[in-house]
Amino acid sequence: MKLIFTTLTVLFIINLCFSQTKRDWRSRKVDFESQENKKLKEVHPNTRLGALSGYYVESFEGTFPPTGWKIADPRNTQVNWVSSTLANLPASYDGSKSTYMPYGLFENISESYLISPAFTVADGDSLSFKFKLEFTGWIPDTTEVLISITDDKVTSFTRRLILLAEGLNYPKDSIHWYNYSFSLDEYLGRDIYVAFKNRNGDGDGVFIDYVELGNRPFDVSTSKILMNDYIGAGSQNVTATIANNSNVTQNITSKLIIDGQLVTTKMQIVAAASQVELDFGDWDATEGSRTLAVVSSIPGDVNSANDTLRKVVKVYERLGDFGWSVQDPMPNYKYSGIVGSINENDDFQYYYISGRDETSLPTSSNFSYNSKFETWEESTEIATPVWFSAYETIKDNIYCFNGLLTNINVTSINHKTQIYDMKNDTWTEGKPSPFRINGSASGTYKDSLIYLIGGNDQNGAYTNRVFIYNINTDKWDNGTSKPGTPSRAIKGSIVGNKIVVSNGLGANGRISETYVGTIDVNDPTKISWKRVEDYPIKNLGLAAVYGISNNGQNFVIYAGGENGANIFETFVYDIDKNKWLLGSQRNLPLSSSACTKIIKNDSLYLACLGGFIGDLNPASYNEWLNLGKYQSTSSAEDITTITNSTIVKCYPNPSQHFSNVEFMLSKPAQVKIVLADNFGRKIQDVVDEKHEMGTHIKPTNVKHLPSGSYQYIVTIDGKSSSHKMIKL
Repeated sequence: MKLIFTTLTVLFIINLCFSQTKRDWRSRKVDFESQENKKLKEVHPNTRLGALSGYYVESFEGTFPPTGWKIADPRNTQVNWVSSTLANLPASYDGSKSTYMPYGLFENISESYLISPAFTVADGDSLSFKFKLEFTGWIPDTTEVLISITDDKVTSFTRRLILLAEGLNYPKDSIHWYNYSFSLDEYLGRDIYVAFKNRNGDGDGVFIDYVELGNRPFDVSTSKILMNDYIGAGSQNVTATIANNSNVTQNITSKLIIDGQLVTTKMQIVAAASQVELDFGDWDATEGSRTLAVVSSIPGDVNSANDTLRKVVKVYERLGDFGWSVQDPMPNYKYSGIVGSINENDDFQYYYISGRDETSLPTSSNFSYNSKFETWEESTEIATPVWFSAYETIKDNIYCFNGLLTNINVTSINHKTQIYDMKNDTWTEGKPSPFRINGSASGTYKDSLIYLIGGNDQNGAYTNRVFIYNINTDKWDNGTSKPGTPSRAIKGSIVGNKIVVSNGLGANGRISETYVGTIDVNDPTKISWKRVEDYPIKNLGLAAVYGISNNGQNFVIYAGGENGANIFETFVYDIDKNKWLLGSQRNLPLSSSACTKIIKNDSLYLACLGGFIGDLNPASYNEWLNLGKYQSTSSAEDITTITNSTIVKCYPNPSQHFSNVEFMLSKPAQVKIVLADNFGRKIQDVVDEKHEMGTHIKPTNVKHLPSGSYQYIVTIDGKSSSHKMIKL
């Protein structure tokens, strides 16, 4: 879209520049430039009278304000232009930073000037910059571009190039960057100062990037490498953003180099003053740390410093899950609560107990989701509301230990062991823990012992102690203390006789240490601890954690969390392989979610409920990770005996991308499988051929199908059965 306005000698052009920073929360991971690879913008000033001249560009990548720039706050409102790294939703057009004007308080109108150094205007020079909103529709919010021909005092900026105002001519979205350009012919031969003045009261929040003064020379650059910091091994598409900073169309040569080896070279025609995404095709990524470099060039490029961009990515073995899906939200906004579930046949019910709500206080309200009626229901309130409690589910009971009693005091710790009977909707109490301790990791062993590892005591001191609660005797015991840095908010679980714990907050800040403890089968109070590979994301806290043993695999899942920024990643510690694997990204970067397992249609899910985003904003989010076929469930709908064969499974169910039909033959047979709609009308053939005796798995790509209900029609030696498949 292009809008042209003419006012005297000022030419004002608005170009829609498609942003690489999308409104989607995920964008900050997908296209954020590696911090170690900030681009250097060279300027070529003529220092006559101390002013810049020629061509000057500022993309706010270094110290803020940049050299020669100044901030003015004439109303002393204390809300001023800052680096975009301080924004709620940081954005950048070029590199990894821009400048950002926050939205102030409505009662106290904020006003701030961002003022450039002096610049001497030559023939054909212009001013251009990129402009983007953080939010839209928040009035009042105005941005003016002003010129001074004398000095950089606020009172000297008497010439206006444009007034932008929310509700009048501000951008209509907060997704794209917009380009504004002005001719400076009116100021030929003069030294000018440029001021960006924003005035708002609880306004939108605005970003400015890539401010250019002068006549753009021949220059191209690599702006971004569009790849996550953490990726799965195997085929990965590599895409980069390349920019033509020249004032004429250029045919740009771009090279992809991985670990020092040239992979491919691409040619791309790019219009003047624009950027494009260049697809380098697929790359077979292998495990380890990999350095990607994209080098873009043209003949006569005046600035080679911005031609090359590097990004380091970490490649992990994939978990092999089937992705996250969003379920019915909880009736309330909560985080750091207690979760448990009952799974019987094809029915399940899961519970969210206590936690912290929108008031930032622990709440006594509890509710559950009933799969039979597909509704949320209230359940009996907990006697002592807590948040950040350690909890475990054994059979029909949820055991809740300790927890915080207030909204801010980490030493105000509950002493109770509160036990909830999910089937009877009743509460009882067990023996209090020997220590008032909070922020412990927890796990269960042999459906009878619950281990609490680490945390902080009522005096605020961090500990590595291990406490063991026996649900049969209602007694406590001590286990072998964990080595390493004592911490609270530590996260972990137990699978078999292995304890996995990681992350946490120590006396000197967050830690990434990971330990595996082996419980002595003859004396469960004895634990042999071993430090293993640190958590992949440094200084992470408040991830959702759950231990899973399924289909011969034993692992502990860590989902989301935060380390100063909200995290989408799911990492899994594989106990058998002794290494971290990479799972699918969450749809929202939530911290302090609570999780439990769900069995539905013979598939195993990890349900993560609640959590917070950003500055402790609670969420009602309910998201499930599909882990595929559950090892011991037998559903009448999905398992059917046909003569000398048995259709074993149809999984995962529901499916998002791929669905499998697994069947077992006791002797060779002709097998035909058709995917059909609910009326039996064929959509596609899966297989039609003779199979030998044994177990066979037939995968089907269902990604292209609309959401809804389908069926597999399976015919073996002339006998048929149908099997329901849900597509998300």
